[in-house]
Amino acid sequence: MEAGEGLAVRKPRWTFERLMRALMETVDYALMLVDADGDVLFFNRVAAERLARGGIAADARVDDREWPLFRSDGVTPFPPGDTPLRRALRGELVRNEELVIRDDDGSPSRRLVVTAQPIRLDDGAVAAMLAWYDSTEQWQAAQADRAALVRFGQLLDGASDYAILMLGPDGEVITWSRSAEQLTGYTECEMVGRSFEVLFTDADRDAGVPAAILRMAAETGRAETGGMRVGKGGKVFWVSGVVTASRDDIGRVTGFVKVAHDVSRQRSAERSIMQLNEELRRLNEQLEHRVVERTAQLERQTADLLTAVAELEAFSYSVSHDLRAPLRAMHGFARLLGEEYIDQLPLGAAQYLAKIEENARQMGTLIDALLSLSRMQRQGLAVQPLDMGEIVAGCWADLSGAREGRELELQVDDLPVCEADQRLIRQVWINLLDNAIKYTLGRTPGRIRISATTRDDVPGYLVTDNGAGFDMRYSNKLFQVFQRLHPAEDYAGDGIGLAVVRRIIHRHGGEVWAVGEVDRGATFGFTLSGRST
Repeated sequence: MEAGEGLAVRKPRWTFERLMRALMETVDYALMLVDADGDVLFFNRVAAERLARGGIAADARVDDREWPLFRSDGVTPFPPGDTPLRRALRGELVRNEELVIRDDDGSPSRRLVVTAQPIRLDDGAVAAMLAWYDSTEQWQAAQADRAALVRFGQLLDGASDYAILMLGPDGEVITWSRSAEQLTGYTECEMVGRSFEVLFTDADRDAGVPAAILRMAAETGRAETGGMRVGKGGKVFWVSGVVTASRDDIGRVTGFVKVAHDVSRQRSAERSIMQLNEELRRLNEQLEHRVVERTAQLERQTADLLTAVAELEAFSYSVSHDLRAPLRAMHGFARLLGEEYIDQLPLGAAQYLAKIEENARQMGTLIDALLSLSRMQRQGLAVQPLDMGEIVAGCWADLSGAREGRELELQVDDLPVCEADQRLIRQVWINLLDNAIKYTLGRTPGRIRISATTRDDVPGYLVTDNGAGFDMRYSNKLFQVFQRLHPAEDYAGDGIGLAVVRRIIHRHGGEVWAVGEVDRGATFGFTLSGRST
């Protein structure tokens, strides 16, 4: 038989006690099994070390009813029958309950987080499995973090549109800064221990918004928030902020830090901008509607104007052809009658015949003037820089026939250069100089002065004479067609010279005026803007 052949292999046998001890030594937190009398049935190495720090033997009798145990606030004592151990021995499962052990002087010594689970022993007796770890250092670190956060909040108290606060795991307010008080209207006494849900609207609370914010912060580490909030007395404000979860060493959420920024003024500005944009949109729609209406109106007016121009051209054609023919016939027959039958006509009849010829010639002159005025309105402008002094000198020379036999003095001052249509501006000077020559008849000498002026910061020109002048009460008639302030037999003319002047000046974007006094002369002035119309 070979070695070992036929020998049974003996397997190691594990007792319940050895198995429990092996398992209890694998964990890094304190474990103890305690029966109803307080006797320690099992304990692990971590429990022995933790208890030894407090001068307690691990196998000593556990009677927590005599220990000064306090709740997490370090002030409220546990009732003797309400400690985690006693509740577990009554069959209750206690999870992660925080308790405080105080020193002899009454100051908090250690903080423990205890889990107690009821266990039924082999003999049917009830025991409790206690598991705990020392959270003193974690709590102290959390308190340091909380103090630092409070100090940081105090630094920001001057900025009343920021608020920093700490919340407990269920959203209860733990710290409340002065800036939070300024923002919400609630004092620290009114808010500490109260749920932060009070700051939300009824609709947000009904929809579960506060709980959803904490849930997101717990799951992802942070949650951005924003919207309308309600402060004390129904004060409404708008905030934008973030909620950050705070965790302990084993990853449990121990609370939240909330930073809120008051954006009420920004929100108000945004709403104002939106209102202004809406008003601008409405005004744009009105403007577009008015532009469409105005465009249609201008199209109608343009059509009417084209019709009027066509009618004016037809009228001009009629005047130049239909009226001239009978006028020439009348003038011709009157002339023939005078030439062939002059000896047979009485003296009075010959005089009447002469008047018929004179009026026919005058009628022809008026027709030519009207046609000239009509053509001037239809012709475009060729604007260019003009030397006014040179143009005045040329026009004065062209009027030598009207000056023949007269004693006239002309004074021309320095005149500014202008931009205008040369042909039309020459007509203006011809008409104004001819008017001055005409109405200085009987003055010896007749004096005419051409000078420069400024009217509403626009350069202008003046023609002043020492002639007959006029009554300012009738000055509005001066520039109208066929309106005369003096008898035709005293001063010759067709009655449209000044009307032509006004139309030319208006076409250049300027204005014309006249000042006079009876028997003391007159001054005619005009400006030019340089615009072509």
